[in-house]
Amino acid sequence: MNLVETVESTQMWLDTRIADARFTLDALSQMNYGRNPDAEQRPLPPGWRGGLDLSRVGFYGHSYGGTTAAETMFFDRRFDAGMDFDGRLSTTYGPPQDLPYGPIKAARYGLDKPFVLMGAGGHSHVPVEGQDRSWIEFWSNQRGWKRELQLRLGAHFSFSDYPPILSQLGDALPPGLLEAANGTVPPAESVAGTRAYVRAFFDLHLKHRPTRAFDRPHPAYPNFQPVP
Repeated sequence: MNLVETVESTQMWLDTRIADARFTLDALSQMNYGRNPDAEQRPLPPGWRGGLDLSRVGFYGHSYGGTTAAETMFFDRRFDAGMDFDGRLSTTYGPPQDLPYGPIKAARYGLDKPFVLMGAGGHSHVPVEGQDRSWIEFWSNQRGWKRELQLRLGAHFSFSDYPPILSQLGDALPPGLLEAANGTVPPAESVAGTRAYVRAFFDLHLKHRPTRAFDRPHPAYPNFQPVP
């Protein structure tokens, strides 16, 4: 089955993801009150009730997951901080997709909560020729705390589990596949840097632990560069 990209279908995919995210938080809230939302209404494990602090909720995602994080935060104020790893903030984006540019509401109106853009290979809010319009639009409209980090030698899948998995395949890996997925960044740095910045961001905005991670490059992750 081929997925056909249309204005309607791409919006439906995003709406479905947003609904899934909100359903998950709804279910966790019920469980935190001691109710099991599953179909069989089975008892929860002892000690589960009240074990979650849902007053501090973060949301991060890669690719369309990052799109989902931003748009879910626009509609649901229970989510307090978010990160987008190289995902366009639009459901449609023009050529080569051959559909009109369709920014999501988070890009059109911004958010009033903290949000990070993490781009790879030049995907940035910096307005240069051929740049993603949705990141430029989001940056100008964002009202809450904002930062961008750029992995210039990376690629779209640098923020996924591809780098550590593909790098272990050795001669079984088709030539050029690791570079296509991860660019020329050392795979270990892709993984460690991604983890470090996720932790630093949510520690700052959910636990109020000060950090300078977003103000200057970190010597352990030199390819992750803050973008003014």
